Amino acid sequence: RTKAMNSGKWQINRAGLVDFWYYDEETFECSEGRMLLRGSNGSGKSVTMQSFIPLLLDGNMRPERLDPFGSRARKMENYLLEENDDRDERTGYLYMEFKRLGSEEYLTLGLGIRARKNKKLESWYFCVTDGRRVGKDVDYLPNAGIIIETPGFIPYYSGLQNLRLLAGIRRKVTDDQIRKALKITGLDPDSRLPVRKYSLGMRQRLGIAQAIMEQPDILILDEPMNGLDKHGVADIRELLMELKKQGKLILLASHNPADIELLCDEVYEMELGNIRNFS
Repeated sequence: RTKAMNSGKWQINRAGLVDFWYYDEETFECSEGRMLLRGSNGSGKSVTMQSFIPLLLDGNMRPERLDPFGSRARKMENYLLEENDDRDERTGYLYMEFKRLGSEEYLTLGLGIRARKNKKLESWYFCVTDGRRVGKDVDYLPNAGIIIETPGFIPYYSGLQNLRLLAGIRRKVTDDQIRKALKITGLDPDSRLPVRKYSLGMRQRLGIAQAIMEQPDILILDEPMNGLDKHGVADIRELLMELKKQGKLILLASHNPADIELLCDEVYEMELGNIRNFS
């Protein structure tokens, strides 16, 4: 009788965190809508639970919401970037999956938060209502190389040192592969020149090198030709054409008609929030 009364109701089925606080990626499975977290004092149980309820459910970004004592000493940004963090930005996600009792219907509510040093915190919601499930039917990009706006690097390190640090996060590539990425983007891997002395074009090449060094299946490039002279533009165009032949999916944002004509198979134009297909 109880099951019949509850049939059709929604209950929490899973909850997950991606690149938020100390989590790289973690999914918590629920049993009949219940979840138990065990751990010693200070292990993070309270912050983990408060990340989902209430933060995810009401979007209130006041930092004391995640502090067990209600303190305002930490900012919400600190849950993505620590004060001494080497990274300039970090984007994290929280999501909660609901399942309708007595069926295989799923609904997912999610929150994205982007923190950038010395910039205002950004946040947005997303909702998956067509039954697809995070990590099964849809996912965050696990194997993508990205360059958005101006790449950020440690200024007093060389290009090679910067890429070694980045490569150490996932440990997917060897030192030889890092060096190869520098070479094919036109940089000398043995140069000791610190990045602070790089020209704008050299910085852009280094940004492209970090995007391709892990040999990703997907490349997302925002104005990759910025700051490059004509020889640099020709080099990067040739590189992208070669990656395209290898079967890489390349998403390119550009205002340069020549780049679009030479590199793109499908062309979309965005204006005032509307997208048109010109291919």
